[in-house]
Amino acid sequence: MKEQGKKKNKKSNWFLSTFDLRYWLYDFAKITGAIPALIMYRLKTKCIYKRKDRYYRGPAIIVCNHVSLMDPPILCNCFWFKRLSFLAASDLYKNKFLTFLFNGFRCIKVDRDNVSIKIIKDAKKIINNGHSVCIFPEGHITRDQELSSFKSGAAMIATQSNAPIKQVYIKKREHWYQRVRVYVGKTIYPSDFVKGPIATIDEINNITKFMEEQEHQLINETNKK
Repeated sequence: MKEQGKKKNKKSNWFLSTFDLRYWLYDFAKITGAIPALIMYRLKTKCIYKRKDRYYRGPAIIVCNHVSLMDPPILCNCFWFKRLSFLAASDLYKNKFLTFLFNGFRCIKVDRDNVSIKIIKDAKKIINNGHSVCIFPEGHITRDQELSSFKSGAAMIATQSNAPIKQVYIKKREHWYQRVRVYVGKTIYPSDFVKGPIATIDEINNITKFMEEQEHQLINETNKK
C-alpha cells in the first residue's frame, strides 16, 4: 500500500509540475522567444563530466556566475525542460509593470539589506512543487569576468530542501556576434557534506567553498583549446 501511495504521489507531483498554470507567463515567453534566442545566442553547452549532467531529472538548484542581464534567458534556454525561478533583488521591483513581470516569472524577491528566512521557504516551496531555483551566488554582475567570493545562500537552500546543486559557468562574449558558451559541471549533493539531520554553519561553508572551487575549475576549462 505504501509503494502504491508513493507512486501515486510521484505521478501527482509530475502532473502538477508539468501543468502548472502559475508559470503561464514564463512558458509563453520561453516558447515565443525560442527562435529569437536561438538566433541571438547560438547557444553552445558543454558538460565537463557527463553529458547527462545537463539533463538531470527533477528539481535542482542552478548555481551560476553572473556576467550580464542576459544570463537568465541564457540559462532558461540551456535548461530547456526545466522551469527556473531566479532570486531577484528588491531594487528591480521599481514599478507595477516590473513587479508584474518578476512575479509572473515566479522570481523570489530578495531584500539585500534585510535577508529573511522567507527566501529559503519560498525556494523550498518551488523545489517541492517540482521546479528549479537559480542563484547567482556572487550577488552582483561581474563585468570584468573575475569571479567574486560566493555567498552561502545557495548552500543553505540546498541543505534545507535536499535538492542537488548544478554548477554552471557562462563565458562572457567579447563581441555580440559570438556564440554564447555555457559549461556545466558535476552535480553536487548536499548529503555528501551534511552528517546530521541539520546542517551546521561549517558544513554550509564547506559546500559554499566547494562550489567556488568547482566554478574555478569550469573557468579553467574555458581556457582549454
